[in-house]
Amino acid sequence: MVKDVMSQVHEGMEVMTSDGTSLGKVKEIYHGTVPTSAFQQCDDETTLEVHRGGLLGKGTTMYVPCRAIDTVSGNSVTLNVDMETASSKGWVRRPSWIGQ
Repeated sequence: MVKDVMSQVHEGMEVMTSDGTSLGKVKEIYHGTVPTSAFQQCDDETTLEVHRGGLLGKGTTMYVPCRAIDTVSGNSVTLNVDMETASSKGWVRRPSWIGQ
């Protein structure tokens, strides 16, 4: 199921929490790989880089794991967590497996 959902997600989509708050737009999709094989993709690790612009070019970036996606419809991705939960998950830290 996750693979089907991820095939619908693309850069520029709006990412919304379950309570209707916008986290920003998908800037990039990082596909995880199985630790024992650099070539086999791992849905558990796949992560969306979500960026919300701010004043003077300062914005926020979150790294949302694909397991947090509830639905994809039109040009938006809705998560299965509300804003309070999303903010408490530590998603502002870039996962160590994503190259710099």
